Amino acid sequence: MKEKIKILIADDHQIVLTGLKFMLSKEKDIEVVGEAENGSEAIEIAKERNPHLALLDIDMPVVNGLKAAKEIKELVPNVKIVFLTALDDFYWVERAVKMAAEGYLVKDVNRAEIGLAIKKIINGERVYSEAILQYLEKGQMEKEQIPIKTISFTKRELDVLNLLAAGKSYSEIADILYISPRTAEAHCYNLKKKTGLAKTAQLIKFAVHKMENI
Repeated sequence: MKEKIKILIADDHQIVLTGLKFMLSKEKDIEVVGEAENGSEAIEIAKERNPHLALLDIDMPVVNGLKAAKEIKELVPNVKIVFLTALDDFYWVERAVKMAAEGYLVKDVNRAEIGLAIKKIINGERVYSEAILQYLEKGQMEKEQIPIKTISFTKRELDVLNLLAAGKSYSEIADILYISPRTAEAHCYNLKKKTGLAKTAQLIKFAVHKMENI
């Protein structure tokens, strides 16, 4: 009997995890061997269960999907990495491509599409959602626009940005800097105001960009 494709799925929304597991359970040659709600859990499950493919969200707490993917690849060198995410801006696509992810799908894919994508990837192909593929074919890789004005940060704010860039959660930032989680969250709120960014995911992207260019 042919071995089933062992899949690890990770998403911080339980309803998405449940939906993915249900969708994939309909595929007779696919088996979900682990479910994680953050990147740290995904890493541990990958180490224990040696999946053929890890289907990861990017914007997850504790450890984000990009960092989790890198560590999973180190633990399970032959694993295929596929990002399934609502983050369809091309800053993230570029980073996923640079780290040699085998697939990048946005969350509007249906069961048939995701099942076919998994099988293609297992057979050595790379699969990207149509809109992303068209963008890549045009060679127009662009990062989402981030603030370009000169912004002055305090040392503590730079510490927080550095930890955000490293994929740390509010609670981890609090532990590392010996402050309360509420204070860590307050620093992030102030950083959003200072940079003009509305969402934590945007602030993390800004932090990564800044730390790469220091």
